[in-house]
Amino acid sequence: MRISDQSLTIPLKELLNLMLIVREGDLREGNLMRQGKGWIHIPGMGHESLIAITHHLHREDYLFTYYRDRALMLGKGFTAQQLAWDYFACAKSSTGGRGMPVHCSAKHLNIFPPATPTASQCLPAVGAAWGIKHSEKTDVVICTIGDASVRQGEFYEAVCMAVQERLPVIFVVEDNAYGISTSTKHQLPFRLGIFNEEIFVRVDGRHPAEIFNHSGQAITKARQGNGPTILWVELDRLVSHTNSDDHRIYRPKEEIDAMLQRDPLSVLARHLINAGELTATEWQALQFKTAMTIDEIYQQAERENSPNPDQILVHLYGSKVDHQCVPFQPVERTTTMVAAINQTLREALQLYPQMIMFGQDIEDPKGGVFGFTKGLSSQFSQRVTNSPLAEATIVGVAAGLAATGYKPVFELQFIDFITPAFNQLVQQIATLRWRSQGDWSCPMVLYAPYGAYLPGGSTWHSQSNEGWWTHIPAEVLNVRN
Repeated sequence: MRISDQSLTIPLKELLNLMLIVREGDLREGNLMRQGKGWIHIPGMGHESLIAITHHLHREDYLFTYYRDRALMLGKGFTAQQLAWDYFACAKSSTGGRGMPVHCSAKHLNIFPPATPTASQCLPAVGAAWGIKHSEKTDVVICTIGDASVRQGEFYEAVCMAVQERLPVIFVVEDNAYGISTSTKHQLPFRLGIFNEEIFVRVDGRHPAEIFNHSGQAITKARQGNGPTILWVELDRLVSHTNSDDHRIYRPKEEIDAMLQRDPLSVLARHLINAGELTATEWQALQFKTAMTIDEIYQQAERENSPNPDQILVHLYGSKVDHQCVPFQPVERTTTMVAAINQTLREALQLYPQMIMFGQDIEDPKGGVFGFTKGLSSQFSQRVTNSPLAEATIVGVAAGLAATGYKPVFELQFIDFITPAFNQLVQQIATLRWRSQGDWSCPMVLYAPYGAYLPGGSTWHSQSNEGWWTHIPAEVLNVRN
C-alpha cells in the first residue's frame, strides 16, 4: 500500500523497515543496560510511527526534539550508528559524551540538541521559526514535546508567539498518557478545552498513515505562510519511563496488555500481511536481519574510545575574539549614557543587517522606558519590535533566532525581572555550545538596567544581582557604571 500527499508518496514497507531499525536499537539498549553496559536507557518504543513526519521535511527544516524522538532523528538523517555512539557516550558521539542518549546534535541536519528540562525546546524552536520568517524562506520547524510537559508555562508562551506572528512551526504533542507514573488523562489542556480547536489536530499516532497525512497538511500550511499547527498525537509508551522505572507498579496488567496490542510496529506489519504485500516469513526474516545489523553496530560502538576528561572545558566558550573599537565616534564627548547606547544600537543596526532587537516597549513613540531605543523602530521597523511581557519568551526566542544566523540584541526592562528566563539562560543558552561540542552556538546580547535608579522602586527596580551571573559558566558579564 502507498499513501499519497500531493507530490509525495511513501511505501508502507519502507516505513515499516525504518520503524524496525528504531525499535531494534531501543531493544538493544535495554538489553545492554540489563547487562550493566551503558549509563541510562530512555526508550521510545511506541513512538516509532512519528518517523512518517520526516518524509515531508527538507534538509533545511529544523527539528527541536525531546528525549523520546530517536525515530524523528533517524528519519532526519541521524544514523543508527550515531545513536549507538550517543548511548555509550563515546568520544565520537554527537555530544562528545556530554549528553544523555537521544540528546543528539547535528547542525548539518538542523537537529537542535535538546536540553533535558521539559518544554525548554519550545521557545528556541519559535525563535528559529521567526528567523525563517524574517529570511522569507519556506523552511519549517518541527517542535516535539511530551504530553505531561505541555503544562509548562514556556509551552504556552511559545504557542502564543507562534500564533501572534503566524510562524512556520508545528508543535507535535506526543500524548502517551503518562508523565512517568502520573496519568495525564485529566491534566492535558486539549481535554480541558484550553485550546481553540482551530489550532490543534487530533491524530491517532498508532497508525503511520494518520501521522503522514496530518503532518503533511500541517507542514504545507506552514510553508505557505499560514501559521502554526499543534498535532495532538495519541500513542502509547509501551515500556517503562527509563531503565530506573517499572511501569508495572502503577499500570494495571490489563492496561499494559491492551496497549501492546496497539503496538504501531505490529499493527503496520499485520496490515501489510493481511493486504498481501508482505508475508509472515518475510517479516520474520526482516526482523532477524535488522536485529543482527543493530547488534553489530552496538558491538562496534562499545569498543569506541571514551571522552578524555581533560577536555571537559573545551567548547565552554567560543574562540577568543580580538577587541575591536566600534567604527564610529560618539556625537560629543559630554553625551549621556542613554544617548551613547542609542547611538551604538543605531550604528549596529546599520552595520549588521542580521541584527534584530526585541523587548518590552522598545518601539516608538516610547522607545524603551529609559529611551535606549528612541527612534530606532521608525528607522528599522521590521527589526526593532515590541515583545510581550514575558522574559522567558524574550530570552528563549533569542536562542533560536541566533541559532539560525541572526544577531539578537534584546532588551530586558529591568534585570530584576530576569528570573522567569532563568531556565532558558542557564539550562539552554549557557550549555548549548558546550553540549554540542561547538556544533551549535547562539551568540546574543541581552541588556538590562540594573541597580538603584528609580526612587520608590523598592525591591524589584533596584537589584544589583551580578553575583548570580558570575557563577554561570559560558556567559560573559559586562557591567557599566
